[in-house]
Amino acid sequence: MTHTLPQIHNLEAALDWLKQTPLRIAFTISFGKEGQMLGHLLHTHGINCDFITIDTGRNFPEYYEIWHKTERFLNRRIKSLHAQPEAIKSLLDAQGPMGFYDSVANREACCNIRKVVPLQDALKDYDVWVTAIRREQNTHRSDLNFAVHNEKFNLLKLAPLLDISKSALETYIETHKIPVNPLHKKGYASIGCQPCTRPIADGEHERDGRWWWENTKKECGLHLGK
Repeated sequence: MTHTLPQIHNLEAALDWLKQTPLRIAFTISFGKEGQMLGHLLHTHGINCDFITIDTGRNFPEYYEIWHKTERFLNRRIKSLHAQPEAIKSLLDAQGPMGFYDSVANREACCNIRKVVPLQDALKDYDVWVTAIRREQNTHRSDLNFAVHNEKFNLLKLAPLLDISKSALETYIETHKIPVNPLHKKGYASIGCQPCTRPIADGEHERDGRWWWENTKKECGLHLGK
């Protein structure tokens, strides 16, 4: 479904538009600091939307810990998405349990089955997808727009935090005493599946801990393309 793109150029405009629109809204959260900030904003602004997380089956134990804490903090349920068991079985039969280390194609296939396809199926019930990506996270995200028509999922995609700096993010989290993943204190900047995430060293970019064995755009496929 194609909707007229809203003219949004900052966080405040995005929140105002989301507050007023009658469209069905889904917010995807993986419990990184960006998601924690945006989830708090959506909740405290009274925006009518569903919170959704993608449980890949390969997440850190801390993912489930912060999921639980976030539900208690916001006093709301967060829906979970999962890959089809038959798809996981086929993936493991083809690659084995760690085949994603063998090639970029294998890793992309794993991300697609565990993340992209479940979200694609879920978003059929919505008109708007809200995501917590920021420009600073990597070069691929530097030229994104606040509002686009997402062709992959065929709906409006909004990124309210696009221009938020890392320092502003940290200040907001601290000011509002929002719970964060305990892995952040152990050097994990961007947190995905456990086998595909490591802490970053001094001087590394925050996405360098994701798929560190590859020379890629450091994306799972959810945010590639429009």
